[in-house]
Amino acid sequence: MIVIFGGTGQVGSATLWALNGIASQSPTTVPPVRVLSRRPEAVPRPAALGLEVIQGNFDNQKDLERSLRGGVRTVILATGDSDGQIQRETAIIDAVQETGGIRIIKISAALAGMSPPRAIGVAHAQIEEYLIRSGLPWAIVRPTFFYQSLEMFKEPISKFGRLPLPLERGRVAFVDLHDVAFAVATLAVTPAALHGRIYLLTGPESVSLFEVCERLTSCAGRRIKPLHLPLSLFRLMLVVVGKVSWRDASIAAGVVEACAEGLEDFVTGDVLEVSGREPQSFDDYTVANIANFVGKSQPD
Repeated sequence: MIVIFGGTGQVGSATLWALNGIASQSPTTVPPVRVLSRRPEAVPRPAALGLEVIQGNFDNQKDLERSLRGGVRTVILATGDSDGQIQRETAIIDAVQETGGIRIIKISAALAGMSPPRAIGVAHAQIEEYLIRSGLPWAIVRPTFFYQSLEMFKEPISKFGRLPLPLERGRVAFVDLHDVAFAVATLAVTPAALHGRIYLLTGPESVSLFEVCERLTSCAGRRIKPLHLPLSLFRLMLVVVGKVSWRDASIAAGVVEACAEGLEDFVTGDVLEVSGREPQSFDDYTVANIANFVGKSQPD
């Protein structure tokens, strides 16, 4: 059995669908899947999966113990970047260690590998270290900035033709969320040969903010320009316009600041190595998803 902690989050829910895709092609490949969630109604229910949802809380020891009973072999740790993440995920690692015989796939972030770690990478790096020291079998997945995260700016792009992302001249090897999820799902159903390693998941190229706007322009059929904001104004914009919390806005600003410094300007072959398929290019992503930005499927 596979247990996903964080099945309603961005990576966790995408991983459920990726496991479903694998199960659709090869039903015997994917074991039963279990999700622990405070909101069972929010957990995706892919048809091909043998899915069990337990209502409970990551912070409740008894709920963790219930989740880990009954032949669990793999835990996917994807609880998300929020308050208490270090305590929450280390407590899950402790519970897994007490149960025994379980491997953990930790969803981390590329910035955890910086020296020193930056932004969201600070908490992830501490959890990674704790996991490695635990003696449990493990694999760690560090994705870069998701293509899909650009969609938080769809309103200024659609209304004003501006992408307010202060990347300056930094280049980023954006990666598709679904490539990351498929890699995680593949690790979850693959024997131990792929474990005990850290995987840096990137797209096939690094692009600048100017190139992002050029490619959106090409697909949208209308001019989209970068809007360079100071980080303080960027953070305020996310709170006021994007309606996100101040904490989440600060996290996003920290990630963008690191990317502006070029800390995610590298390309690896890890997506291909893990999943057996090439990562989606930024051009293919924009062609397929331009409606998410400007409400149209193709250029004029």
